[in-house]
Amino acid sequence: TPALTADIGLDLQRNTHEGRSGMGMSYLNQPWVRDAKFANLGLFSELRWQAAPSTLWVGGLRLDRAQAWDYRNPASTHKRDESALPSGFVRYEHDLADSPTTVYAGLGHAQRFPDYWELFSPSSGPAGSVNAFDAIKPEKTTQLDAGTIYAAGPLRASASVFYAKHNDFIQIRQINLFATDALNVDATTYGAEADISYALGRFWKTYGTLAWTHGENDSTGKPLSQIAPLDARLGG
Repeated sequence: TPALTADIGLDLQRNTHEGRSGMGMSYLNQPWVRDAKFANLGLFSELRWQAAPSTLWVGGLRLDRAQAWDYRNPASTHKRDESALPSGFVRYEHDLADSPTTVYAGLGHAQRFPDYWELFSPSSGPAGSVNAFDAIKPEKTTQLDAGTIYAAGPLRASASVFYAKHNDFIQIRQINLFATDALNVDATTYGAEADISYALGRFWKTYGTLAWTHGENDSTGKPLSQIAPLDARLGG
């Protein structure tokens, strides 16, 4: 097995969004009307270096070009073009001596273009803007994570923690019963997750998971919305 391996790739995605509406079942007789189109072209690479039998380094880079079209006003189609959305990460993994345990740590940065619901569902955008489509910026997240994985026979367990800083975090707010708005804020999130499973046989196992995340809106000093609550699960 070579100590140094690399992968490079290219992906392309294009999709359109259409809808129709009407009272009761009358919408079935209405034509489909396009309101949005998205396109994304991404170039990515990953490098893996087996520095020692028990030590692995992994790094990656990605560059995206994202485009979106707003067809809600047939007389004036708007277009957004984000020509360079860079992302990257580096990750360190180490197998502990005389133990079925791997520890790891990683640092990454990602830039994400807003999705359909963030651009089109809000009733309005940031103050002074025409709408969310015109004004909402891509999210920029830098995250540090670390954890450990234990696997021996039928028993598998893992635990991890993360800390992330978000620039231009996309927040959707409920203004009233019928209206929402979208805006960009700076934010901090951090949390932890743990899981354990035990195989009882070829087809059966028991498992438990626990996940917790906390978010702060750094722009207002208040807790961040759109954060999942404490989650615990047991199964078998």
